[in-house]
Amino acid sequence: MTRDYAADLNGDGRFDGDTARTPDHRYGCSGIDGVSFGPAFGRADGPRYLTVAYGIYGDEGRADNDHQVLLQYDVADWAKLARPLSEAAPHHEGPPAPRDKVFVRTGNTRFGVQTLAYDDTLKRWFMGVYQGGKPAFPNYLLFAFDAQAAPVTGDLVGVPGPGGKGWEQGRVLPLAKDGLSDAASGVRGWNQKADVGFQPIGGGLVYVAANAKVDGKQTADLTLMRWTGEAERPLAAATAADLHSLSARARN
Repeated sequence: MTRDYAADLNGDGRFDGDTARTPDHRYGCSGIDGVSFGPAFGRADGPRYLTVAYGIYGDEGRADNDHQVLLQYDVADWAKLARPLSEAAPHHEGPPAPRDKVFVRTGNTRFGVQTLAYDDTLKRWFMGVYQGGKPAFPNYLLFAFDAQAAPVTGDLVGVPGPGGKGWEQGRVLPLAKDGLSDAASGVRGWNQKADVGFQPIGGGLVYVAANAKVDGKQTADLTLMRWTGEAERPLAAATAADLHSLSARARN
């Protein structure tokens, strides 16, 4: 991730720092935002891996920032990498590389995936974003991909290939085949706010956070919802019956 963030794409020999006003930062990488644990990409079983999503600058003038970028790390032996944090002298120890790196084409967003969550009941990854602004895309607020969808090496449309020829190749995951559909771009998703909190708890139930500003201070309300999957209304308020069903599943 650091190499992508610090990439000197215009070849001027200078790292331009934390700003979107530059052609640098590979894939528009601005750092990391969404974090979750889940199975290896292409599986719904097996070990759980730390999964992180790039923050991505929402620069609408570039074409190489239309994919969400996800990395997976095996944290089984990360204790050996642990160090006390010193803000005056931050250390740089860490794994040499992620175990996997995949791309999901959604169109641009403002700072990439804000909320990344794996739902073990639905066997699905969810990505909540700040809405993008490119008119060539539908700019949905929530995207998903199925856990068992296998990454396939293919074109990263918009990212120039070596020497500027064709498109760069990467491991690409398809979006889930439900939700709203934009025929022009092929992008699917939902107009469901999920950027400040979206946490599945099992049985198709999800806690969703909605932020607000009250008396000049930031606040948020959590609502327990049930996933319907409907294109126009993917979530409905959870009922007593939903909670009873969840409790019964836990006892069994």
